[in-house]
Amino acid sequence: MHTGLKPFIGITGGIGSGKSTICRIFSCLGIPVFEADKVAREICEKDPTVKKAIIAEFGPKAYLPDGSYNRTWIKGLLQKYPGDVAQLNAIIHPAVRQNAVEWLSKTPEAPFCLYESALITPRNKPEHIDQIITVDCPLNERIQHIQQRNQLSYMETMQMIDLQPKPKNYLWGADFVIQNGKNDRVFPQVMNILHAFGN
Repeated sequence: MHTGLKPFIGITGGIGSGKSTICRIFSCLGIPVFEADKVAREICEKDPTVKKAIIAEFGPKAYLPDGSYNRTWIKGLLQKYPGDVAQLNAIIHPAVRQNAVEWLSKTPEAPFCLYESALITPRNKPEHIDQIITVDCPLNERIQHIQQRNQLSYMETMQMIDLQPKPKNYLWGADFVIQNGKNDRVFPQVMNILHAFGN
């Protein structure tokens, strides 16, 4: 399903790799960014069709008595049964993608737009995504970023990382790779991508 609109470029990478920082750089350079994971959280809270499907798949504990999404319980369930991640994504992400296509039609003029998500890889690239940028960062630095940001133990951090695709799955087949280690110069890599789109 190609949108027929301006190019929609996926930007992905494991948790703690620095996707959000890279997206802020692109945004400052005039590139609109669709935050798919943030939209997914909003949809889990507000979309009645999605809520009904999540409850049917995972049971009433998926939502708290006040109707809010029971993120802590779902997170624990997925850590115990990692195979359920695919079922949850199959419920949420069609709604996210529809939201993304509608958003794309309303964005200001730009050489391309970014679709930020930790869950896409070159191999599972959605039909509305034209190309993929992978943000890569050494595992030890990712662990430090996550622990500092979320105040998590090493074990909790590794459980979060294990729920996501392996680093090689993000890299294989990526159209662009931004190396985001502490010794890497990021801005020239971003500019090279902009130049590739004629900007």
